[in-house]
Amino acid sequence: MTYWLQSHTFTHKLPFSHHCSASLAYNSHPQSHAMGPFDAINHLLNFAAPAAFVAALMVLISRLIWKKRQFSDVFIKQFAIVFVVNLIVLIAGLWFFDRDGKMLTYLAMVVASGTVQWVLIKGWQS
Repeated sequence: MTYWLQSHTFTHKLPFSHHCSASLAYNSHPQSHAMGPFDAINHLLNFAAPAAFVAALMVLISRLIWKKRQFSDVFIKQFAIVFVVNLIVLIAGLWFFDRDGKMLTYLAMVVASGTVQWVLIKGWQS
């Protein structure tokens, strides 16, 4: 793909440039779009979806791996704790990287959820 450069700024809007910083150099005055309540809820749900998915998988997989172990915590309690930790990691990643969806944030979320689940089931006692 050829990019047309002129004085280190983009003179041509690139396809899918809204996913990279090139659109900031090209479009210095983005249009303001008001976000309605349904859009806000949609964005929040899409932000929290990976945290919920990983939390559910982590709790289910830990129960499959340690079948013989008697779990004292209810599934919902474990899910809620891991989900909240995942949300905190996602928010920290959003704050640190100034954007959502970085793979390093998702890696940190998986490591944090695995660690929290291991602590919840007292994995060191197996």
